[in-house]
Amino acid sequence: MQTLALNWKYFDLNELKQLYGEIQIDRFWLLKATGIGLSAFSLLYLAKIWHSYQFFKKRSIKTPPIEFIFGNVRQTFRNKNISEQLHEWTKKYGQVYGFFEGHQPVLVTSDIDIIQHCLIKQASNFAARKKIHLNPRDSSPYVDLLIAKNSQWKRMRMVMNPTFSSAKLRELSPVLVNCADRLIDVLDKETDKPVNVAQFFKRFTMDSIWNCAFGVDINIQFDRESEYFIKCEKIFKDLSDLNFLTYLSDYFHEFREIIVDLIIIFNRFLGLFIDIRN
Repeated sequence: MQTLALNWKYFDLNELKQLYGEIQIDRFWLLKATGIGLSAFSLLYLAKIWHSYQFFKKRSIKTPPIEFIFGNVRQTFRNKNISEQLHEWTKKYGQVYGFFEGHQPVLVTSDIDIIQHCLIKQASNFAARKKIHLNPRDSSPYVDLLIAKNSQWKRMRMVMNPTFSSAKLRELSPVLVNCADRLIDVLDKETDKPVNVAQFFKRFTMDSIWNCAFGVDINIQFDRESEYFIKCEKIFKDLSDLNFLTYLSDYFHEFREIIVDLIIIFNRFLGLFIDIRN
């Protein structure tokens, strides 16, 4: 500590001012270089987006009108659900056309020959499953059958195959028939007025899942206020809702892995903060 005090004691004030000035200049040039770098990166990325929109045009494949950066995502969810929008586009553009999720090209086909070629004749070349929004990495222990890809999906599916054998499905037939009979009974009581069939089939589906998958009969179809159904419906709604990060991963899919990592880091810090408070 004495040496440090002596050094500062004999330190020239003019030299200190000069050093501070150099630091200020270096900081300015650093900010300037950062700004130039970000501007150049933004221009290159915008050029890449524009080039991506030429994908179907170069192949003479029709597409709906495209919004820069957004692609066709906003059109898909603006007035209709995606299945209705795809059906409308199919009638307008034919059996084979394309659209863009952000600037990622998506090919749509209802041509039976193409589907047969992809799923049967060339199945080994079309084994990859689409990466959906902010799914965890393939190496994550949280990857399930719905989001697994390639060999990982194949391995998981082979493990589950015995569960869906013909013999096992025959054992489940009486359970499913019982659930279907309940649906008929419920609909019979609603014959004198218009009904929203979707709600009845939601309950029928959940009734079938609870009985077949969990072996639990909770009378979902007859109990309109069933807590199980309300909670299940909320889970599916939360899964289907698109939040800001989901949209971000659609529009800038190249950075999807980075977004996932940031979410993981944020969740870890949040969990640590909660543990500290408790």
